Amino acid sequence: MSKLFCYRIRELQKKTEGILIKEKLPLDVLRDFLPSLEFDIEHCTVELDAHLVMHQRDYIGCKGIIQCTLSTNCHRCLEPALFLLDIPIQVLFLPQWEQDDSLPKQPKDLEIDDTSGDESVVDVSFHDGEWVDLVPYLKEQILLMLPLQIFCKEDCLGICQKCGTNRNEKACECEQTELHSFSFRLGGAS
Repeated sequence: MSKLFCYRIRELQKKTEGILIKEKLPLDVLRDFLPSLEFDIEHCTVELDAHLVMHQRDYIGCKGIIQCTLSTNCHRCLEPALFLLDIPIQVLFLPQWEQDDSLPKQPKDLEIDDTSGDESVVDVSFHDGEWVDLVPYLKEQILLMLPLQIFCKEDCLGICQKCGTNRNEKACECEQTELHSFSFRLGGAS
C-alpha cells in the first residue's frame, strides 16, 4: 500500500524530526475530490505543505496548509473563473481502536498555533495502526471550505435573464429588476 499521502507509521517512528510534505495531488486524486461537472479538473491544482510527526501513544500530528487553485465557470456569467483557497490544517491522527473511546487530551509535545485563542481547536482523524492516509482528511477539508458560488470577479454583473447577454461585456436594453433572496413576502405578512 505505497501511495501518495499515505505514510507507514513504522517509518514515521524512526524519524524523530517527522516528515516534511510539499506535494501536489495528482489529477486522478483530484477527480475523486471535486465534482467534475463543476470544475475543470485539468486546470485545478491542490498542494499540501505540511509537517507530519509522531507523538506519544501512536498519535500522529499534521500541521500545515492546503493551497488550492480551482478552475470553474462563474456562477453568474458562466465565463471561466479561478478561485484560490488556502486552508490551514492541524490534525491529530489517533489509532482506529481509540475511535470509540473518549477522545484523549492533546499530547503535550503537539504545538498548537491557533490565532483564535482557543487552544482546543485541533481536528481529529484516525489511522489503521500501520498506515496514516492523509487523502480522506484532505478531501474533507477542501469540500468543507468550498464556497457555494464562485464568481469571476466580485462585481460580476452576470447574464441578462431576458436576452442572455453577458452584462460584463455589454449593456443590454432589457429592463432589469433586482432579485434579492429576501425580497419576497411570506403568506400574508405585511
